Amino acid sequence: MKTFRVSGKPTLKTVLIVPFVLQVSIAVGLTGYFSWRNGQKMVDSVAQQLSNEVTNQIHQHLTHYMQLPQTVTQFNTEAVQLGQVNWSRSRTIEQYLWRQMRQFKDLSPIAFGNEQGNIWAVDRTEDGSLVIRVRDASTQGEYRTYATNDQGDRTELLQVNTSFDPRSRPWYQKAIAANGLIWTDIYPYFSSAGLAISAARPFYDFESNQVIGVTNATVSLAQLNHFLRRINLSPSGQMFIVERSGNLVASSTLEDPFIIRPEQRPARLAMTASRDPLTRQTAQQLLKDFGTLAHIQRNQQLEFYIDGDRHFLQVAPFTDSYGLDWLIVVVIPESDFTAQLTANTQTTVMLCLLALVGAIAFGWVTTQGIAQPILQLCRASRAMADGQLDQQIDADSAIQELDVMAHSFNQMAEQLRQSFAKVKLALHESEEKFTKVFHSSPDPMVIATLESGRFSDVNDSTLKLLGFSRDEFIGHTAGELDIWEDGCDRDRYLQLLREQGWVRDYEMTFRCKSGQPKILLISADIIDLEGERRVISMGKDISDRKQAEAALWETNHLLQSILDSAPVAIYVKDLEGRYLIVNAQVEDNINISQDKILGKTDYELFSSDIAEQLQVNDQKVIASGSVVRQEEVISHEHGSYTFLSAKFPLYNSDGTLQGIGGISVDLTERKQAEDLIRASLEEKEVLLKEIHHRVKNNLQIVSSLLRLQARSIDDEKIQTLFQESQNRVQAMALIHKKLYGSKELAHIDFVSYVQSLADDLMDSYEVQPSSIQLMVDLEPVDLNIDIAISCGLIINELITNILKYAFPTEHGEIKIRGRVLLPAREVPPTVDPYYELSVCDNGIGLPDTFDIHQTTTLGLRLVSRLTRQLRGTIDIDRSNGTLIKITFPALRDK
Repeated sequence: MKTFRVSGKPTLKTVLIVPFVLQVSIAVGLTGYFSWRNGQKMVDSVAQQLSNEVTNQIHQHLTHYMQLPQTVTQFNTEAVQLGQVNWSRSRTIEQYLWRQMRQFKDLSPIAFGNEQGNIWAVDRTEDGSLVIRVRDASTQGEYRTYATNDQGDRTELLQVNTSFDPRSRPWYQKAIAANGLIWTDIYPYFSSAGLAISAARPFYDFESNQVIGVTNATVSLAQLNHFLRRINLSPSGQMFIVERSGNLVASSTLEDPFIIRPEQRPARLAMTASRDPLTRQTAQQLLKDFGTLAHIQRNQQLEFYIDGDRHFLQVAPFTDSYGLDWLIVVVIPESDFTAQLTANTQTTVMLCLLALVGAIAFGWVTTQGIAQPILQLCRASRAMADGQLDQQIDADSAIQELDVMAHSFNQMAEQLRQSFAKVKLALHESEEKFTKVFHSSPDPMVIATLESGRFSDVNDSTLKLLGFSRDEFIGHTAGELDIWEDGCDRDRYLQLLREQGWVRDYEMTFRCKSGQPKILLISADIIDLEGERRVISMGKDISDRKQAEAALWETNHLLQSILDSAPVAIYVKDLEGRYLIVNAQVEDNINISQDKILGKTDYELFSSDIAEQLQVNDQKVIASGSVVRQEEVISHEHGSYTFLSAKFPLYNSDGTLQGIGGISVDLTERKQAEDLIRASLEEKEVLLKEIHHRVKNNLQIVSSLLRLQARSIDDEKIQTLFQESQNRVQAMALIHKKLYGSKELAHIDFVSYVQSLADDLMDSYEVQPSSIQLMVDLEPVDLNIDIAISCGLIINELITNILKYAFPTEHGEIKIRGRVLLPAREVPPTVDPYYELSVCDNGIGLPDTFDIHQTTTLGLRLVSRLTRQLRGTIDIDRSNGTLIKITFPALRDK
């Protein structure tokens, strides 16, 4: 037996001390490094989150702040074109603008200017009070500024300017040139210090299409400065807004974004000319990185250094559909976050160094007490390795574990001597058992030499599988038998075997003697057998299983393709809420890839409130065992979406509940469309009411003018004509009055309208109720506005004619009746019903020769024409006074 000698290797003391010291040193170093590194990551994360939040906050404020002027300008343009602004009445315009300024606190000013050089504006002073600035005929061409009272009227004259002309102002000229709603360039105020930007739009004469003037709504950029200064960023951080040209719009510093030179208008301040060092150096860095600000088209996060100090920089575009194109810039010095981090890191390093020194000293003392007994044990072990099995060591040690180890060694040596004799007998028995197991195994097994690869033994299962005889197999290689199907698989298998010494469950394809391929899972080990290195391999035939797996894969692939082609989201969950199947539409709906959805629950994919909502609906399905339909709202980074989900239980073959299936349809666009339609209808309803109100007022004005004109006429016939015209106008005005006060703008309560119209006519002719009685008997019906106006004019003419001619003695009775005539049952339901309107009196009646279609009186000719417009008929009964009955179709709205 050879003697084992050691040379050039470390001693036990070295092995005990050096690794211990090395581990402690590495632990100390890594602790200090990771402490510093984690602090840096925390600073980076906090700075990026803070800059993102501040940028989003500024963007949201700008969106709201800059939308208001555009909205007000659009509204005022429509007001001018609808005739709601009367150019001949300065007080009306001033009151209109004064009320808007009271409502919209962020605007300063709102103005109307026209091509004659006139301007009416309401502005806000520094103390918040409102002033009227006007230049028109009433000011003799001077631009005057007046204080206002609580009703918006002019009071004290504050200022007079003789050189101002609105047509020379930037907002007027640019709106005319653009021929539409625009933003002006940023410009200095005319009447006060500071910069402003206006939303302006021209308005035109409908007939000539000539420019009448321009309306604008202006915001002060000083408000943006105040907003930026109120944001809590960091001790030294800054924010500013800049145009693409490089001129400052607003800044969080105390610096104004303009320069005031003696006896000159304020000039714009470029960001590179800022007096603030951080603003100026940030501007230089942006130009260095991008060349020009026009190249910044998306949100960017950058880093740069000033005198060795790192700064975090975020720049984001802000645009709108009217031409606004600014940049939001946020810059934060790293030093605002790192002061406390540096102090903590230094403390950690000092404590780690102290721990390192103490550990080294303790390790040296401990090693001395352990090394000596172990060296004695080492010498005895070496002697036993040389075949000297009668070794004994001293078991008297101060360390309990070493004492136990010595006793154990002595006992082991005795057991080793006894076991050595048994091993030889057991080895012989083991070889016999292996031989039996090898040849009786139902799985293929072979033994081959490692170097040559020739088979030295093979079991019957292998021969049966591959179709060879034992004589054909033994002594040959796999290459000679041509059983390798794929040379690349063979090379990879042999490489793994040589590198690892073993292979487990390696899938390979073999060729049978008949040429049929077989797929096997091969496991192999390198062993020493009869003094030679050999390979023992065992395989498991999985050919049938692979075919089944391929068929199953094709089926699953087909099913998934069908699901992915569906335009709705389809998914399956188990009873724990984990997603088992999802289609491509689910991925699109929640903006998460399929591989990240499968196996996850709603709580792992969504926020807790959304997940709770989804789980409640799932539990309803489980509890009821039936289909549950519910609207579900899911929010993610791209917005909030509404889905109509139908969830249903899934059972296995024995009726046990296995999971939940679901189908979800995206309702988001429909919901948004419904909201837009609802908002649009509300706006149109307000506009229609306002139109009816104005039409009613205008008709009442016409009626009043007729009444005033009639008072100045002495001719009674002409006065009568004026009164009849006044009554006709009043009949139409009453329609619009009823519509203005009605919730239904397309129809009118005909009963209420006729009662009011008849009462007004009786009052107009000063008829006493005791002399001529009026009775109205109408079935309730809602008529559209066109039919109601025609009927009102007909009733007006008939009652007027009765009051003038039917009662010479000024005593009698008038009846107004109305009935809805429904079609017969056999008539299709699409046929409109008819309405019968009759007016009768018990007066002297009409002559027998009277023909309403041939009459020359204006009133009755108007009745005949209006009846034809209604596609109706007129019947006259003279048996008891006069009864005129008009029948017409009550047309449905199409």
